[in-house]
Amino acid sequence: MLRDTVAEALAAPRADPPFDLEHGCLPRSQRLDIFKQTLATVVFPGLRQFGVDTEPGETWLNSAL
Repeated sequence: MLRDTVAEALAAPRADPPFDLEHGCLPRSQRLDIFKQTLATVVFPGLRQFGVDTEPGETWLNSAL
């Protein structure tokens, strides 16, 4: 699911659009860091708590981004 829904949008090597930190627009590098940290510290642990195997997602995260 991750590979098919977010990989292209997050991993595509594009230039950052103009951003403005005062209005909440973060550079791509920061958005990627937040995405990775959220999966690793919130999403995957929550899924594991309910018996979902997160290993494929974690493998994808470590190799794709």
